[in-house]
Amino acid sequence: MGRNNLLNWGEDGSQTLGVQQIYVHPDFQSSDTSSFDADLALVQLNTLASFSSTIRPICLWDQSTEIDDMVNKQAVVAGWGKTERGELSTVPNKLSIKVVSDAECMRSNFQLSAILTNRAFCAGNRDGSSPCNGDSGGPLMINRNGAWYIRGIVSISLQNEDRTSCDPYNYIVFTNVAKFIPWIRSHL
Repeated sequence: MGRNNLLNWGEDGSQTLGVQQIYVHPDFQSSDTSSFDADLALVQLNTLASFSSTIRPICLWDQSTEIDDMVNKQAVVAGWGKTERGELSTVPNKLSIKVVSDAECMRSNFQLSAILTNRAFCAGNRDGSSPCNGDSGGPLMINRNGAWYIRGIVSISLQNEDRTSCDPYNYIVFTNVAKFIPWIRSHL
C-alpha cells in the first residue's frame, strides 16, 4: 500500500501487508468468460493499515442513487494499466471521464449490450484516452463535497481491432458499487 512506482519495492511511505481472506461476490461466475456481473471482491488484510499522506481510505457510496442521476457527471479513474503507447505503466495514471446512460452506452456499440448488466454502468471519453488492460479492479471515484467516493470498479472493455488491447474509442463497463453496498457492509 502507498507505493507509487511499481519498480521501487522500498518506496518511502509504502506498507506491505498480508491478506487474511478474499471475499469474491457469490454471484460472480469466474468460469463464464462472457459474464462480468458482480465483478468485485473484497480483500481483508491481516493487520490494519496505517493511514498517511499516500494511504487514505475512500468513502463508500452512501445512497441508492440510480446511475441516471450520475449521467454526464465527471469521475476520475486511476490505475497502472496500459498507456497510449501500449506499455504497462510503472506509475499510476488518472483520467477524468464522464458517466453515460445505459441507452447511450448500448447505442454506441451493440457489443456493449451483451456485457452491460443492471449492476454495471458505462463511462468514458471515446477519444483515445481510456482505462485499459491492467486497470481492471481500479476505482472510478467521484468527489462530493470535498470527499472522494468509490462509485465504480473497472470491469471490462471492448477489444481493439487487432484484439491485442482495449479499445479506447469505446465506453468502458464498470461494476456499480452502489448496487453492492449491503454485501460490502456485511464484510466490514
